[in-house]
Amino acid sequence: MGKGPYDKGRLRTSEGELTMQRERSLHSKHGGVHFTQIGQAEEINNFVKSLPDEKRDSLFEVMQELHNQGLIRIENDGEWMDPSGEQHPD
Repeated sequence: MGKGPYDKGRLRTSEGELTMQRERSLHSKHGGVHFTQIGQAEEINNFVKSLPDEKRDSLFEVMQELHNQGLIRIENDGEWMDPSGEQHPD
């Protein structure tokens, strides 16, 4: 059993139960970074609201903190999206 709240795509509840987590592949609106949403939207929003102002000023820092908490996974696959919404590989 893992020590964190996540166990290979599953969310561990406070009662210790594992529930299936739906992952979503997305791109950030600014910068086009490819990432996978692992946590629930409400959980992500609450976590971001709890960050100090100096961390919330930078999208890079917010995404890094979300990644470190296991709420998103930043994909280092060379895929990104330009401002017009077109996806690009390496």
